[in-house]
Amino acid sequence: MLLKISKWFSNTSQWFRYKATYCEMKYYLKRVKHGKEVQWMKPVYSYMRNIGKSYSLVKLALKYNLPIAVPTQVHRGYLERIAKQEFNSNKLKTVVINGCCRGKRFETLLIEEGFSVDILYKVIFPMCKNRIGYISLN
Repeated sequence: MLLKISKWFSNTSQWFRYKATYCEMKYYLKRVKHGKEVQWMKPVYSYMRNIGKSYSLVKLALKYNLPIAVPTQVHRGYLERIAKQEFNSNKLKTVVINGCCRGKRFETLLIEEGFSVDILYKVIFPMCKNRIGYISLN
C-alpha cells in the first residue's frame, strides 16, 4: 500500500514540475510576443534534470508555430521525436545553430539549452528580435 502511495506521489510531483515549467514558459512567451519584454532566458543548472524543459519548448513551438534553436543534430532528433510521440506532429521547426547560419533572421525564437554564452551573444541574439529559452550555467 505504501509503495503505491509513494509511486502516486512521485508521478504527481513530476506532472506538477512539467506543468509549472510549461506555464512559466508560456507566461514569458506571451509577454515577449506582446512587446512587454524583448527576451527571457531562464538559467539552467546541472541539477535541473527532468523538469520538462524540452517538452514545454516543443509544446509552445507547435502551438505558436515558432522555430526552436538547437545546438546539434542530436538535439534536433530528440525534439522531433518528442513532437511525433507526444503530439503526433511533424510540423516542428528546428534550426541547428552553427557557424554557417549567419544571415537568417527570426521575429521570435525559442532557444534550447546547450549553447555556450559566446554562441548566444555572437550568433543567436543578433539573428532574432525576440528570444525566449534556457541558458546553461555549469
